Amino acid sequence: MSFSCFVISPLGTKDATFVLKEIIKPACKSNYKVIGADEEVMIRGDKQIKVPKTKDNDMEAGIGSISDRVFNNLENADIVIAYLGSPQKGNGNDKKWYWNGNVMLEAGYRMGLRKPIVFVRAGRENEEIEPLLPFDIQNRTVVELLKKEYSDDYDALEKKRKEIRDCCDKFIPLILTSRDEMKERHAWPAITLWFREGGGTVIGASKAAKELFGIEQLTGMNLNEVINKIKAKMPKKQAENFENEQSKMLGELMRGQIPRAKVCMVFSKQTLSAGDEIPNAWLPVISSYNKDITPWEVTVLYYDVKENATFYDGIVRL
Repeated sequence: MSFSCFVISPLGTKDATFVLKEIIKPACKSNYKVIGADEEVMIRGDKQIKVPKTKDNDMEAGIGSISDRVFNNLENADIVIAYLGSPQKGNGNDKKWYWNGNVMLEAGYRMGLRKPIVFVRAGRENEEIEPLLPFDIQNRTVVELLKKEYSDDYDALEKKRKEIRDCCDKFIPLILTSRDEMKERHAWPAITLWFREGGGTVIGASKAAKELFGIEQLTGMNLNEVINKIKAKMPKKQAENFENEQSKMLGELMRGQIPRAKVCMVFSKQTLSAGDEIPNAWLPVISSYNKDITPWEVTVLYYDVKENATFYDGIVRL
């Protein structure tokens, strides 16, 4: 699963070119298709269409001018990164700081659409004098890059790449909700998870999964939160055994194995006893697993196994 990332920046400067090629693109290479403002690419849905160069006053069918292409991408990109560069101080008695006009216009347009945008700026040479952000967006989070004298520090650069990547990844649940990525592409309830240090996060959920778990805002939740909410709807002994098995399966998954569940999810307020009819039984099954990307991506389907489930030793299993 990848997302389109459109980068706006002051054009024609060595600084902006370096930031795009050496910082933003490496930061986002795993999960994003990064497109610079000067690239001849139009974002249409989940596709990036290569288009020929046009003069700014040309209007070719379906393409339009360079400005049209930029604003099309501002509207359609999953996420926009705005590299602001550094502001310039006014001349003489003018004490104002002036930011690149084109970038501010484009960033304002994207903000007006209420769509995800991440701000990045050059490192300040004098933090006491130079503002961190323009006044109108000073309450926004921004990744401040290194000062020029530290720009060849690999570890420090890698830390800044991670900051940018983390800022982008925070918007993924919102992006998926707007895309309706999991829209009934599975016959069974399904969720897709990303795993990284610290655990798993739901990045997509089908309508059927939301209904099964009784959680409308499933996308964006931590996996442990989801398991705890599921446990609260299950008989105590069933919930405890389900949680224990899920923890064991997670460990196997981290070691590169594909685990198989046996303990079912059973949604019931009453404790089950021998001879009771099993009210329902759902078994989580890993349908896809990709450890070649970071974070790891796992899709889990939940099968209705009531007809084949058995009740033994106080636990419903398959």
